[in-house]
Amino acid sequence: MIGAPVSEESLTLYGSFTSSSSYNPMLYLALAGLPFSFRTVNLKIGVQSTPEYRAINRWGVVPSLRHRGLTILQSNVILDYLARTTGHFEGRTEQERWQAREWLSWEADHITAVARMRHSARFRKMHDEVIAEFCPRAEAALSFVDNAVKGLRVPVESDHWFRWKMIAQSGGT
Repeated sequence: MIGAPVSEESLTLYGSFTSSSSYNPMLYLALAGLPFSFRTVNLKIGVQSTPEYRAINRWGVVPSLRHRGLTILQSNVILDYLARTTGHFEGRTEQERWQAREWLSWEADHITAVARMRHSARFRKMHDEVIAEFCPRAEAALSFVDNAVKGLRVPVESDHWFRWKMIAQSGGT
């Protein structure tokens, strides 16, 4: 149903186009210009819960990456693995590499509010009280990112690209 990796040496990403967690490693691979194969895990029909996919990802979530006989789970762990193994977007110094990992950890904690708003707007409407709880958290997280990257060279067209992508997809302003 979901397909096997092309080869042990190739990068095979299992994910869903509706998942922001899947989007992050897809974007990384595209920006790095790395060849990879993508295997769709259709979340709407429950492929993530099938024995076939659970054999790849014990938690039944996306994304998953297979490469060189390894299976790597969780979006930010995949990003760290790709940076370490390919050298693309890897920090030049030990300090920069640790700071990148700090950002990945921060993102996992704080961008969750943005992801929840996006999911509510696109797939499953939450109660207004719940959205009201997450909206200030999402705005604060995005403002923090905006300020942190101000003046930095980032591998996207605009420093505000991430903010506007997430807000647009969440139906916010």
